[in-house]
Amino acid sequence: MKLIFAAALALAAVPVTAGTLFQSIPDLTAETVQAGYCSSCNAFLQFRIYDGFTLGRDSTIDSVTFALDTSFYAGNPVNVGFFNLAGNLPGAEIASYTFAPSDFVSMVNVPTASERSRALVTVAIPGLMLAAGSYDISFFNANGLSIPAFANPGGSLYQSGNFFQAGQFYADRSAGFSIGGAAAVPEPASWALMIIGFGAIGTTLRRRAAVRGVAIA
Repeated sequence: MKLIFAAALALAAVPVTAGTLFQSIPDLTAETVQAGYCSSCNAFLQFRIYDGFTLGRDSTIDSVTFALDTSFYAGNPVNVGFFNLAGNLPGAEIASYTFAPSDFVSMVNVPTASERSRALVTVAIPGLMLAAGSYDISFFNANGLSIPAFANPGGSLYQSGNFFQAGQFYADRSAGFSIGGAAAVPEPASWALMIIGFGAIGTTLRRRAAVRGVAIA
């Protein structure tokens, strides 16, 4: 029983690794294939930019960094949302957070050779817990937000539609973003202890079954 109890403790005390959980492209300062997609061109032409990401393990998200077209940005609050998937399109919203420029952890200008001005914005996410799997992240504001697009053969950028235009899906490009946080990662010793513990449980159950069989006979 002590061994089984230790295995249970090992399962409960799974350590975590902190760092980048997902990044859409290798280099967020690379040149873009599209200077920016509207995530609200103005108060009347409002869209929302979505892009997909995958978590390999259960994770807690604590930050998002994303590329922003500063030549178009009007300084309005930016909404960052997380969504389940419905096929390859966004489904039900999981959570969303709105950040005024004063809420940004940082906003760092990125030198560009052939496009409008750009910056990398980092915002803090208050410990959003997501299970391993695939999701969409979105970027939106009410007036004046443009999200640059980068070449990515495995991309999944989606610009939602409105009254004037249908939604557009781009499988060859991505928004530039990274998601930071901590992922649960069992250590080899923890795995070994859990396996031994589960084996002990199986042995105990087999012995009990054998004892019952002898008593009945």
